[in-house]
Amino acid sequence: MRSQWPWWLASGLAALGGLALAAAFAPLGWWPLAPIGIALITLAVRSASLPAALLAGFVGGLAFNLLGLRFVAVVGTDAWLVVSAICALWVTLYALAVWLIRNLVWWPMAAAALWATIEGMQARWPWDGFAWLQVGFSQADAPTVGLAALGGMPLLGFVVALAGSLLVFWVEGSDKVGRRLVLPLAAIALMVSGVLVPRPIMGQNDRGPAETRAAAVQGSVPEIGFEAKEQRQEVLENHVAVTMALAGEVNAGRQPRPDYVVWPENSSDVDPYLSKWAAGLISSAVDAIGVPVLVGAVTTSINPPAPSNVAIVWSPGTGPGEVYTKRHLLLFGEFVPFRSALTAITDRYDRVPMDYAPGEHNGVLQLGSATVGDVICYEIADDQLVRREVVDGARLLTVQTNNATFGMTSQPEQQLAMSRIRAIEHGRSVVIAATSGVTAIVIPDGTVAARAAPNKGEALVAPVPMRDTLTLSDRLQDLPVVVVALLAILGLVFAFLTSRTSRSTRSTRTR
Repeated sequence: MRSQWPWWLASGLAALGGLALAAAFAPLGWWPLAPIGIALITLAVRSASLPAALLAGFVGGLAFNLLGLRFVAVVGTDAWLVVSAICALWVTLYALAVWLIRNLVWWPMAAAALWATIEGMQARWPWDGFAWLQVGFSQADAPTVGLAALGGMPLLGFVVALAGSLLVFWVEGSDKVGRRLVLPLAAIALMVSGVLVPRPIMGQNDRGPAETRAAAVQGSVPEIGFEAKEQRQEVLENHVAVTMALAGEVNAGRQPRPDYVVWPENSSDVDPYLSKWAAGLISSAVDAIGVPVLVGAVTTSINPPAPSNVAIVWSPGTGPGEVYTKRHLLLFGEFVPFRSALTAITDRYDRVPMDYAPGEHNGVLQLGSATVGDVICYEIADDQLVRREVVDGARLLTVQTNNATFGMTSQPEQQLAMSRIRAIEHGRSVVIAATSGVTAIVIPDGTVAARAAPNKGEALVAPVPMRDTLTLSDRLQDLPVVVVALLAILGLVFAFLTSRTSRSTRSTRTR
């Protein structure tokens, strides 16, 4: 029978694993630490009693989320602690499941499936889920990332977790030379397997031109943090000024004219449907550049009196046209759960005096010659939402984001890493427009083709490949989620049956 570690040793090892796992994510991006972090948490859980295993799981999850979600402290230390603690409960659930299957012969595969399944559950529930730290998002610079095109985040998470489980199996295993060599080599093979997946072919189209010229405008904001939201007029004026400057470069022949321009989320927090001043200012910039501009705005005109976070296709001469309303709202940023209870404790949430109204339709928009799938800020973390844009006809993706709220934290770099992975997962270019950074243009193989300097007004202009072909991940849709979930359930069922058989055998022997 396996000897059990004291609770403090198991919790300490799990905390080290959580910190290692967080370091795998941007901005550090030390991706090899992802399977190592999962391995340390798993080893701690398997080496402890059930109560100590649950404590270790929570401690490891808390260390992981406190470091990985450090940017949430901009909202408030209490929000950071609460969100981190809630997310840590999912790792505690993983700890419980892994402890239950600890005697299963094929437990490493079942444990990997459990990790991927629990990530999928966290991405969907509660409050539409919180998927920001899915382990696959740590793999933007890893050879593993190619697997995203085959099975999306479920496959990527499963493979990274399986590599970690194999490392634990190796540590716990016998001293046979063959076994001690095969297991770590298998873990390494899993982590480099993505290089075998072909990257997208750039000109693979059947519905129009294979390339378009995109412009992404970063107007910058006068302040960072929540104070940036109070500078509404100046933020709009900054984006107009950068667009006007780009128009001047185009008219002078120093810059080719883009086919369209993307402004970031909150580039016009002054409601352009209600303010003639804002509408006139936007129209002046759009008419000057002479191509459609995708304007990020906040308006109460769509679902009054609630505000809506929208993207508006603003065309020269005709003004506002198609609109996309953000569907996946940001916890504590665009809606506050248990509002009455929380506002009774603190007035911090007065900054979000009313919950935003979510949209009901996809973000597939016609932006000049390009059919784009627009996602707004946090939505880039939503697997199903982004896939829906591509399946519904988007030939490239646009990401509008207002990262000024999070200043110089890890959040903008983490979001860029997600966008790069989405490019590979769906075989689509991604045009990212941020108020203060990171504004970038990513081509379908995940390469950053252009990037603006942070906290500086700048316009990026670059040719962008457009594609129609769906990746295997898009064709399979939710099948990878179902497969890993079934594998996880089978692991739990077999563990239960094995445990019952073992108890029955012991009972018979004692008679």
